[in-house]
Amino acid sequence: MKNNYNPKRKSMALILMVMLLVVASLFSLVSVNLLVSGISLSQGSLDKTRAYALALAGKNWNFEHLQNDTDWSDESSLYGMTLDNGKFDI
Repeated sequence: MKNNYNPKRKSMALILMVMLLVVASLFSLVSVNLLVSGISLSQGSLDKTRAYALALAGKNWNFEHLQNDTDWSDESSLYGMTLDNGKFDI
């Protein structure tokens, strides 16, 4: 009976497994990093869109108010106007 025990084969298998674990860990780390950065970019884009929509709404409200208001002596009602989740002053 021939002995097939070869220490070089076992050490090579261990090295290959460690390398495979390192590559899989790096792949997972990069994937999670891309996912998290994509979520934060989406949130920033949503915030910009909401701010722009609020600015347009404030501009349109003010334009309508100026067209309908002929007496500009009392402007106290133009501070702290609320619209959805935001607030604006004219």
